[in-house]
Amino acid sequence: MNNVEWNLPKLEKDEEFMFLIQPCSESAYTKLEESIVDDGCLSPITIWNGIIVDGHKRYDICKIWGIPFNLKQLQVYTKAEVYYQICSEQLKREDLTREMRKYLIGRAYQAEVEKNANLYVRSNEMKDSKSHPFIPPKAYNKQEISHKIGNTFHIAPGTVFKYETYTKIINSLRDKDLNLAENILSGKIRVSHENMVELNRLPAHEVKSLNQYITENSIAHINYAVIRQSLQWKYTYTEKSETRRRKQEPSKLAAIKKMPKYDPDSSLSSLVFTSPSWRSIIDRARIDTDFSKASKNTKEKVLYQLRLLKLSIKELEDIIKEDTTNGRPTELCAECSLRTDTNKEPGF
Repeated sequence: MNNVEWNLPKLEKDEEFMFLIQPCSESAYTKLEESIVDDGCLSPITIWNGIIVDGHKRYDICKIWGIPFNLKQLQVYTKAEVYYQICSEQLKREDLTREMRKYLIGRAYQAEVEKNANLYVRSNEMKDSKSHPFIPPKAYNKQEISHKIGNTFHIAPGTVFKYETYTKIINSLRDKDLNLAENILSGKIRVSHENMVELNRLPAHEVKSLNQYITENSIAHINYAVIRQSLQWKYTYTEKSETRRRKQEPSKLAAIKKMPKYDPDSSLSSLVFTSPSWRSIIDRARIDTDFSKASKNTKEKVLYQLRLLKLSIKELEDIIKEDTTNGRPTELCAECSLRTDTNKEPGF
């Protein structure tokens, strides 16, 4: 069946466009294929300049089975507008992972900024042309665009900027290791925003080493300890390979033998000891500060950092709530309002 040449339009695919589309499950693909084979391709395939924008799977199925389909031309002028259109449509999906949603909102913001910048440039070019009437353009403002995106997708403007940073990091990781970027967006591997920043600082060869390490050890959550351990593992792995060709120096062998075993509790345990100092600092600032005399700039900076801290705490709480209980009953600790195991004393 695959070898039959059907008289169907030949369309192109763009990897950048396809990266914005969360893959469907195998069962969803099978259901879609059965529907198209039984009833035909009822939804048109959306294209732009001969490139598929929406309907990649439908196009593949129609090519395999020789089923005709209709085309719908996307009426936009720039690639940035196409990006925004894809992001907007994908964000309507109910099965999006949290990571993919963040990425798409950040990418939609980038596309809107690029579109407005292009419009501003074209308007200025028209100003210098005698053949075109000039309409004074309104310079694109990133703050206004963040409010527009925030209102569209029901999040705060500051969160839009945070998601754009997330999008930049994912794109950078994709260039270093596509598989790792895809696993993060699919939710197979969890990484906090702060550790995403740390992960992005690694060169490409260390990112690939990290991905190999977490794959071989079936790790589903990347934190600082995992990143550090993967680098130690890379050193060990490289040195063991080197022994096949020559004898190692005693000092290197000793270093490998003394390498500490990975402790999955290390990062969380450090929080138990450091978080009281955070609370003490915050309480002291609250009690000792004359807020009426403190500068507006300083207060705004503190508010911004507190919001980031709240986001980080919320992300960590969500992860712990998912993984900690293992089906056992939990209750609220009256002193600190944290969920604790009823079978054990609180560890603080």
